[in-house]
Formats: sequence, structure tokens, C-alpha cells
Amino acid sequence: MGCGPLGILDLLADRVGPAGEVVGLERESPLIEMGETILAQRGLRNARFVRGDVYSSGLSSASFDLVHTRLLLINLKDPERAVAELVALARPGGVVAVQDIDQVPWMCEPPHPAWEALISAFLRVWRENGLDPLIGHRLPTLLRPAGLVDEEVEVRARADAPGTYHRKQLLALIAAIHDEVVERGLFTGSELAALTRALEWHLDSPNTLVTRPLLFQAWGRRPK
Repeated sequence: MGCGPLGILDLLADRVGPAGEVVGLERESPLIEMGETILAQRGLRNARFVRGDVYSSGLSSASFDLVHTRLLLINLKDPERAVAELVALARPGGVVAVQDIDQVPWMCEPPHPAWEALISAFLRVWRENGLDPLIGHRLPTLLRPAGLVDEEVEVRARADAPGTYHRKQLLALIAAIHDEVVERGLFTGSELAALTRALEWHLDSPNTLVTRPLLFQAWGRRPK
């Protein structure tokens, strides 16, 4: 669900084998076109795309052994409704698995004022847009009311070396919401530029430790 141009369709296609089928639900037609090209290039004949919305997929209910989504719920204003659709698609005895991040443990050591300022601005804009940046640790409480049983949870964290994308992901996210930050009066354009330059210098230092937000994975089984 919300697989983008590939997601883990290739991994699932390998897992189910030639007798099984993997369906990737995606809303954006350009991403589906890209994904279909990738599937053809890799010869993945047991995977296909369907255009649809996570709130109303149009897929047959109770028809999948596994329903999975990754880094989707954090971008939704109504994650409970999306989880209900995920559960509805799983057949009795099937598994629903969701993965998402929790922004709070995102850490930079040694601390830097620019990091704290930009993290605060990012989280504020996220919340004011009706989204939950802390949805990771809420995943079990989303699955349980949806009717799943035998829930389990895993949490993972990673640290990124200088020169890798995720080390400076905060700067990319701030750039994406630059106008919203300025319009809300959190910082002026020149203040944002100064904070970005200061933090970029700090993140380039090999003595700076940067950890990613925690990645939560929760899953459960639809009762038979």
C-alpha cells in the first residue's frame, strides 16, 4: 500500500515465488509508470501495480495473505482509517505489517543550536498540517483496535556516516517546507539560510554523530 515506484515489491515477489502474486497499490500515475518499467526490466512477472487510494483501495477484501505499508501513515491525516483498510484486505489468518518512524529520538551529538531550532520548526509545521511526527510508537495502538491479534513490535535505529544522504536529511526536509516556515513566522528567509549553513558545517564534521529517527515495525494477524 503506497508502494511508490517499487518499495519492496521485488523482495515480496521473490518470497511468494512464481505461483504467488504481489500487488502494489499506488495513487500517483507517474510512479506507477516508473514501477512498471522497473518490473519489466527485472522480469518480475508475479508483481503488478494497481492505481488506488489507501483509504479506498478498490481491491477485493479478505484476499491477501500479507498486507504491508512502509513510511505511509506518518503522511496521513487519518491513519486509523488507513489501518482499517489494510486489515479489511487481509484474509482471516493473514498478517498486516506496518513500518513508520518516530521523529523525537532524531539525535545530533554534540548538540548544536541550529539542529535544535530546525528540528523544532520541522515538527511544528508537521503537526500544524494535521500530521503526527510521533506515529512510530503509536503503531501497536493503531493495529489493536482494528481487530488484529498476536501483535508484535520491533524498533531499529541507525547512525549515518559523513557524506550519506540521511545524515543531512533534516536539511532536505527544511528546504521542502521553507516557504511554510517563513509564512508561519518561525524564521525569516535569511535566518533559515544562516541556520542551514551552520548545521551543514556541523554535520560535515567526522566528530559529529547523527542518528536517524527510530523505525518501528508492528504486525498482527487477522483472526480466523
